[in-house]
Amino acid sequence: MIDQKTLTTPFVGPNSVRLVRGFAALMGVLILLQAFLAGRGIYVDLGLFRTHRFVGMATLLIALIQVGVVTASLRRSRERSMLIGMSSFVLLLTVIQLGLGFSGKNNGGVAAWHVFNGVLLTGAIAAYANTVFRLETAPRIEPIESQSEAREGGSR
Repeated sequence: MIDQKTLTTPFVGPNSVRLVRGFAALMGVLILLQAFLAGRGIYVDLGLFRTHRFVGMATLLIALIQVGVVTASLRRSRERSMLIGMSSFVLLLTVIQLGLGFSGKNNGGVAAWHVFNGVLLTGAIAAYANTVFRLETAPRIEPIESQSEAREGGSR
């Protein structure tokens, strides 16, 4: 018997760990692919910008799903709140990125912000993925009662 303690983990189940980490990795890969396509589109083949746009729209969809996956896959905890905030920030930057991409098609000033936001988005997804992959997945023991209750002899 564990006596007034419970085993907890921030994740709902073992598959939810893989799901959250998988979406974080997928977002990172999509963002790197975007940078590659943009660079090749500028210097090698302008036709790659069509693919760049398609991958950008797919990235937005994945960012949106990612917020839902985090919300559904973690128990209410400090970690859940932090990851919902981080994944929502990534979603916001992705929405801005898509808007800048469409607006900057014929406007160099807007296109410059598109590049800047892309770098910011890369950093945000790197920080998010680092946090997700460092989360504790093994159950840990947390006391249910406060220390003052324990000194008083537990509940009445």
